[in-house]
Amino acid sequence: MNRLLKYLIVGTLCFATFPQVSFAGSTCTSNADTGNFVCTCKTDALSIDATSDVSTELLCNNACAILDDHASYTYSKCDGVDASGNPVLQSINQATVTPTLDEAIDNAEESFIVPNLNIQIPGFSGFSTPTKTSDGKFTSVNFLAEYINALYGWALAASALVAVVMMMLGGLQYVLSRGKSKYIEKAKTRITNAITGLILLLAAYNIAFLIDPNTVNLKPLNVTYVEALEYFPPDGEEESDAVTPNSALTGATVPLTGNFITGYSGAAIDADVLAALQTAATDFHTTTGKNVVITSAVRDLTKQATLFYNNCLANGGICSPTTCNPSSTDVVQKVSGKYSLVGAYASETSSSAIISDIVTHAQVSNCPHTSAVAVDAWCDDGGGDYRHDPECQAKLITSMIDAGFCRLSLEAWHFELDRKKVSTKSCSTSWNTAAYAKRDGSIITPDANCKKWDFKKHYCSQKKI
Repeated sequence: MNRLLKYLIVGTLCFATFPQVSFAGSTCTSNADTGNFVCTCKTDALSIDATSDVSTELLCNNACAILDDHASYTYSKCDGVDASGNPVLQSINQATVTPTLDEAIDNAEESFIVPNLNIQIPGFSGFSTPTKTSDGKFTSVNFLAEYINALYGWALAASALVAVVMMMLGGLQYVLSRGKSKYIEKAKTRITNAITGLILLLAAYNIAFLIDPNTVNLKPLNVTYVEALEYFPPDGEEESDAVTPNSALTGATVPLTGNFITGYSGAAIDADVLAALQTAATDFHTTTGKNVVITSAVRDLTKQATLFYNNCLANGGICSPTTCNPSSTDVVQKVSGKYSLVGAYASETSSSAIISDIVTHAQVSNCPHTSAVAVDAWCDDGGGDYRHDPECQAKLITSMIDAGFCRLSLEAWHFELDRKKVSTKSCSTSWNTAAYAKRDGSIITPDANCKKWDFKKHYCSQKKI
């Protein structure tokens, strides 16, 4: 439902004209703005601060990707304005957005890989595309049968040509024998062998069929169809009424690096959080031999505001999944469990303008991920889409808490540095197992005999053998 709402929002954006979304110090409305960088999506216009501590074009890509997975953007530099006050932009790059890793797998269309032969077989047009069975449980693959049939057809034609050539040589040898019985016999033998070989070749199919019909009636292989999983779960976190903003947090970050840590491209985090994470990762690897997978770290305000809009405001005011509101109560308030726009913003209907208003009134310290003190971490066990080994995740939780992290009660993957935490009401060092709380307050403890537990849908998707 959330994805449907997202596409409805994007569809609306495609057929409407919106004013440019501007952030302080990043506009191109006067000559004073010369040198600023401007990002323009095909559905909206977003201005990105040129002093950002990460690639501004990367921010442009990510901002457009959030609004539309298939958007395109123009990344430009402001050269001031002309005599009429219109912005003069120097285009730096134009490109189609590349979805972030946590969305790339989910947005990829299902397709089958068809092999290409390095050495082509004459007369063979190529392998057919595999198909799924009607029940969707198996993939029918006919590559082997098609290859053998093509190879047999080519060998049959080539062998027949060789046999004909041998008969011609035998005939020529017979003509040139000059009546000598020795050479005549050799010529007859050559011709006889060529004819016999040609007959056997042409009859090979029938001979193989008589021995065993399955030898020539090769059936397609039915391979069990494995549904793709999204390794990187969707973004979400505790709502703003469960956090305490910390004005001391500025959102300053360092690149996510370290031994035994696997993170997405461009990931960054608070320096103190990184130091604690490196300690936890080393301890975890020593205990299990596995790495720590970071699926979410610092999050910029534009992405957080867009997530909040899509997950909450565009969902009737009820967050699904729960998503932190980065703005002050001047824009959005929560009454009776529902978020709504207030004051001068209550009548706003443009999604881009609403997102801009949220960002304008936002503070990085309002939310765990924007403040750079939170990481979403999983045991690197080959799982995905919230499905992981609960025993391995429990060991990771222990290592993280021992290194100074707290863990959200509702999320077995969300950690914050305890001495800098923003989720003050629900992030605790007492949640040191794979058990977690549901929204209704009930406690879920993954089955000990489960190899892959779905931490989102609360069931065992794969038992231990």
